[in-house]
Amino acid sequence: GDRARDLEAAWAKRWRDIYLGSESDVVARDGDRLRFGYRAAQGAFELEIDARRCELLPGESTVERIAEYIAGELNRQEPGHRYRVRAYEGVRKGAVAEA
Repeated sequence: GDRARDLEAAWAKRWRDIYLGSESDVVARDGDRLRFGYRAAQGAFELEIDARRCELLPGESTVERIAEYIAGELNRQEPGHRYRVRAYEGVRKGAVAEA
């Protein structure tokens, strides 16, 4: 029930200046480069980036899935503890996940 500012800081540091990518969007791996691609209503999108600047998530990189991912990782690292993760992508736009 207490806010864990140390965990907040650790996740912020881990994900500072990186791209959170979805495994399903990886279209090519070329040495130390990853190429992502997907099609949306707005058109086709593609990005190539240094793999060291990425973290690949097992599902889509929506704010809901990101909150679930962090909660699951925290629970995996410290089983038996209860975590509530609040993730935000803008004003009044966020998600809550528990593990």
